[in-house]
Amino acid sequence: MKDNIIVETLNPLRFEQIWPWVLAIAALIGFLFVASNKGRAFLQSLFKNWMAKTQKDELLKKHDAELDDLKKQTSLILQMVQVSNEAHKNEIKTTIVREYNYFTRIGWIDLYSLDCIQRLFASYTALGGNTYIHDLAEKLGELPNLSPEESE
Repeated sequence: MKDNIIVETLNPLRFEQIWPWVLAIAALIGFLFVASNKGRAFLQSLFKNWMAKTQKDELLKKHDAELDDLKKQTSLILQMVQVSNEAHKNEIKTTIVREYNYFTRIGWIDLYSLDCIQRLFASYTALGGNTYIHDLAEKLGELPNLSPEESE
């Protein structure tokens, strides 16, 4: 019989009449939860997690910007190294041509000068040089190693 009284009491109520009360009770429960120590601790942990994520995101943005700067600096350094290598390669080429002209004019080359030129040529090829300098270095190696006076 008790069950029938509850059913008869709730039966004429409709959802439109009940939902404001349900909402008010839920809000009251939520307020009491927040007011309790466990509720405060829970909200604080949520806030800390959100702050930690925000700080992490800011650090990631900062590191990304630093990486972009490093990429730009590295690119500039690489360009400067390439220009420097090209200039050094041209200096070696000029030296080998000048030495070739001198030693072919006198008709012989001492072993020390030949060794220096061969080392310059090795550096030249290591820097990517690959022109007619190879032929000049070979021809210098074919020259006699003694002066005409010494060979007599």
